[in-house]
Amino acid sequence: MTQRQIQLVQQSWLQVKPVAEQAGMIFYEKLFIEAPGVKHLFKNDLNGQADKLTRMLGYIVMRLNYLDDIVAEIEALGKRHKAYGAAPEYYDVVGNCLVATLRDGLAGKWNNELQDAWVTAFGILKSAMLKGY
Repeated sequence: MTQRQIQLVQQSWLQVKPVAEQAGMIFYEKLFIEAPGVKHLFKNDLNGQADKLTRMLGYIVMRLNYLDDIVAEIEALGKRHKAYGAAPEYYDVVGNCLVATLRDGLAGKWNNELQDAWVTAFGILKSAMLKGY
């Protein structure tokens, strides 16, 4: 990722953060529409799951300048997702739903440069998680 992409992702996340739980719920709505077969993986409280998702995203986003320091944590996250039953083919759908959620939420602030930054960031996250898978 370029420094500019990191800056864009971090600045846009700061705009999402105040409504992170709502954004998390919207993400899961989109995910269940795009991949209804994954819904069975979420047996617990979806509000709690949305909170976990947005907290982890926030943690990673704010450490994009220090990815080497957290790559082991991201790989461990991938290992946990394997144990939960998340298949590797789900990762692209998750990435698409995440970007769609951000695009809809950031509306007028969204542009191609921001989309490329988020796609790049998710690609790094996905690669590390799949390495741990």
